[in-house]
Amino acid sequence: MSNNQIIFLNGVSSSGKSSIAKQLQKKLINPYFHLSIDSFLHAFPDQFLESCSYMKTQQKQIMSGFHSSVAAVTGAGNRVIVDHIMKYPEWLIECADLFHDFNAILVKVYCPLDELEKREKLRGDREIGTAKDQFNPVYNFSLFDIEIDTSKNSIEESTNTIIDYIESDNKSLAFDKLREQI
Repeated sequence: MSNNQIIFLNGVSSSGKSSIAKQLQKKLINPYFHLSIDSFLHAFPDQFLESCSYMKTQQKQIMSGFHSSVAAVTGAGNRVIVDHIMKYPEWLIECADLFHDFNAILVKVYCPLDELEKREKLRGDREIGTAKDQFNPVYNFSLFDIEIDTSKNSIEESTNTIIDYIESDNKSLAFDKLREQI
């Protein structure tokens, strides 16, 4: 398999993306970078990150920077696990365009809203209501290679499902289909 592989985990805050990414890194034979939108944003100065008006006006270029950085790391011959919250179809389309030369698997990391709200409270490091705000925009999109429900499957089971898909002969088509829509 080519080194140019992306495992793209898309789900709302508290759905389990980061836990799945970390478990994938432990279990996969080859090394993968874990590139998280949270880590990317936290590299930004706090005063701008906390400024809602700045983030809203600069959101497109910030997200494009993250998407381009994923493509650059992968294009250099690395394997990457992306941990993202794709709120807008334009972001997915941009990624489909940027990832056209890579084997990119789009994974829906789903969890019902009531469970997300419980997790949000237990975590203590998320603003209450974040998952609710993200839920419809992220999950209304229905084109994925794999769908995982972390309320029904453990992190271990979810990870195994992704690894089984990678090791199978299944072709990743979600990003290809998105490119056709451009």
